[in-house]
Amino acid sequence: MRRNEQVAKFAEENAGDGRAGEAFLRGLLGDPLGVAAEVAAEQKAVKEALEKAAAGAKKARKVLTARYDLEFPEM
Repeated sequence: MRRNEQVAKFAEENAGDGRAGEAFLRGLLGDPLGVAAEVAAEQKAVKEALEKAAAGAKKARKVLTARYDLEFPEM
């Protein structure tokens, strides 16, 4: 899945009252922290993907600057 799709999916799934309702029902059924743990895991995966993309952009800037002997702007 592409990074922007991953971020959009995360935002869509966690917006609104649906997730809160799911958390309430799962809490009643004996899984009070299940939704919170799932959201935290999804958030961590999205954050790692974005950090990886940022690191790749920084690396590309350094490679291009060295290759063309021209200072490329930060991304």
